Amino acid sequence: MVLKVLTLAPVLVVGICFQVGAQGKDQRKLQDEFVEAYCKCVEEHPAPHALQLMSDSQEQCLRAFFTQHQDDYAHILQKDHGRFDNYKTDAEKRAALEREIVRNAIDDLVEECSAYRKSIVTYKNYLFSQFMREQTEKSLTRKDELESIERVKQTVSSIKEPNKLANAYAMIGVMYEYVDEKEQARKYYEKSIDLYPTTAAKALAALLKTERD
Repeated sequence: MVLKVLTLAPVLVVGICFQVGAQGKDQRKLQDEFVEAYCKCVEEHPAPHALQLMSDSQEQCLRAFFTQHQDDYAHILQKDHGRFDNYKTDAEKRAALEREIVRNAIDDLVEECSAYRKSIVTYKNYLFSQFMREQTEKSLTRKDELESIERVKQTVSSIKEPNKLANAYAMIGVMYEYVDEKEQARKYYEKSIDLYPTTAAKALAALLKTERD
């Protein structure tokens, strides 16, 4: 069996790197509106298959939502300007706020939006099929599968770039889910998020949590 460390493809809005930040009442309201609007968009524009989980129409819906809420941006940035002082321009501050809202919305999207949740499940199942596509060639024992994962872990230990290593950690988490090692999967999703947080790992971790609860 050959397990390949694949690059995480964009999953709807979950290819975004985020920064963890607090959110005020106004931002929470905007986040709730985002969840509702984006979920509706996903329902109306489903991706045709697992490799196209981010379509142009969905990206347009994402941009349309934030374009429609420019006044809300200005209000939040003015009210909480201290949180965004590391960014030099207004455009950079708006982009940071967008990433934060999307990141904070992932748990709600996974729990409340069946279309979004289905897309993540479809994507994860696609990755499963890629990892284990050679299983039809021979019968694999659980020991074989775990040993293969250990070999992948040894391979990725040489990766230096934080974003690529975080990506590999997320993929190892998916592998552990496949062999029903949920706690190990959770740990590797958390390692990915701690090292270089993306909403891809966040969505996979949130989905795992709902399946464990």
